[in-house]
Amino acid sequence: MFGWAIREVPNRTTSVAPHFLLFGQVPRGLLSILRESWEGRREADAETSQPVNQYTADLEQNMRNAEKYA
Repeated sequence: MFGWAIREVPNRTTSVAPHFLLFGQVPRGLLSILRESWEGRREADAETSQPVNQYTADLEQNMRNAEKYA
C-alpha cells in the first residue's frame, strides 16, 4: 500500500508525482478505483480495449508531455 501512495505524492523538487512522470497521466489511488467500480463508472477491461497503435500514439504523446514537466 505504501508503494502505491508514494507514487501519487508530488515530488518536492519537480512538484509532479512520479507516476505522472512515468506514465504521463494523473495517478488514481486504490480508493478512487474502488469507488469507480462500486458506482459502475469503471469496467474491468475498459483500459485494455484500446487498439495497440492508438495506445502507442497516446503513450508517446503522454511521454512528451511528461518530458515538459521533468
